[in-house]
Amino acid sequence: MDGFRNRWFLGPLLRGPYPADVWAWYGKLVPEMKPGDMAQISWRLDFLGVNYYTRIVVRQDPHDPLLHLRPVKPEGAAYTEMVWEIHPQGLYEILVRLHREYRVPALFVTENGAAFDDALAPDGRIHDRERIQYLRDHLAQAHRALHEGVPLKGHFVWSLLDNFEWVHGYTKRFGLVYVDFKTLRRIPKDSAFWYAEVIASNSFELG
Repeated sequence: MDGFRNRWFLGPLLRGPYPADVWAWYGKLVPEMKPGDMAQISWRLDFLGVNYYTRIVVRQDPHDPLLHLRPVKPEGAAYTEMVWEIHPQGLYEILVRLHREYRVPALFVTENGAAFDDALAPDGRIHDRERIQYLRDHLAQAHRALHEGVPLKGHFVWSLLDNFEWVHGYTKRFGLVYVDFKTLRRIPKDSAFWYAEVIASNSFELG
């Protein structure tokens, strides 16, 4: 799964060759390589963007036709409305791994956020405490990686606004700002005010 999801892309981009084990696994499905292709693919990057929302835990499944694996849900874990496990430590682990194994000169967390069942409260606000906790915990892990020497240069929340989420349409809300899709009225959620304070002060509580 790691080869399928991560190393198949990171290997040729940052190291040169495709990972040999995944290449062998794909067999006849591998792309045709021509002279000069790898030099073009593995061009030096100024930075790498990391989209992180969750981790994937797998177990062996002989009935799966490709990887012989299937995802499983860890017991006792918390999940977002996308049924994605909330696992902040995974952000730390991927940032540290990219730094140590691939020596990328700069990293940006280009997407990080969560969908929750946001609703207007009687006071006219959206009290999305779960999103604040999600972001605080993930920022803490990013901060941890930064202090271990990872060249992390920025963090971007997905998303500013509730928007159209692919096959889920308008049913999943990731935004820091609530959008009434009938009137297009926009209402900053509690997380928007919290994150604005984080940006303005360049700090947050690690607890």
